[in-house]
Amino acid sequence: RVVTYALAATRSENADDVFRRLRAAEDLLSAERALGAPEKIQSPWWRQYRRAVNDALHGLSERCDADLWVAHHAMCLVDLLWLLPHLRSAADRWPAKTLRERTAFICVSAIRAAARAHGAEPPRPEAFEEHVPGLFSTACCQSSDVADCDVYLEEHLGWRVLAVTPLHYLQFFVAARPLYVESDDAAAPKADYNALRDAPVTPERYDRLFLYLQKWCIFNCSLCLQYRKFSDVAPSLLAAAILLAARRTIGLAPAWRPELEALTRRRKD
Repeated sequence: RVVTYALAATRSENADDVFRRLRAAEDLLSAERALGAPEKIQSPWWRQYRRAVNDALHGLSERCDADLWVAHHAMCLVDLLWLLPHLRSAADRWPAKTLRERTAFICVSAIRAAARAHGAEPPRPEAFEEHVPGLFSTACCQSSDVADCDVYLEEHLGWRVLAVTPLHYLQFFVAARPLYVESDDAAAPKADYNALRDAPVTPERYDRLFLYLQKWCIFNCSLCLQYRKFSDVAPSLLAAAILLAARRTIGLAPAWRPELEALTRRRKD
């Protein structure tokens, strides 16, 4: 396993080591997807209904009290499962009778796998039995089916269950507090300029601006998750773009600076 999800510890771990492990997982999966030519094997049904599935998965995560990090990671796993070609052996096919049922089963297994990857307690099987029918308009997924869902995902994704998402990178970036204030220390970085207030960022305004920065990062990340084309963008690149958009939204200038290039390993261009 090339990366772990004890991401709450990124503040105390060596930043370079954390970033290296995230990029190692990203690069490994990107190389495999490039060999698989996913655009040739992806289901037309999935291209049409992915956004609806994303909404249903997030609704299921919320009703099962799963964190946002888990929901984003689960959607990444669902994307990966739908990129897999159809199985040739009838004995290995998913037992769901319809694509709607298959989608519900996959979302259940993805949420549970994502929770385990983040060190959280997976939602109870009874919770899925209660909420799946209303969200996916199907009566499938009884409590006894959940174990089969878990086995299916493990057999078909394997190590790919540790795929990284833009939200993982954003948690790492935000932990570095990419907001710069006025300081009497000559060696400190130059303060950000708040164009909305026509003044440099001061310590008194820091906490409020930092809160807005986090909110816009999460909002933009969730917005990108709704569109399939963004799933083809490298998570580290998309996370850096989201951070740039968030800084622009709250009026920080310059929007991109050398410290952020060093943090994200991405240039503005």
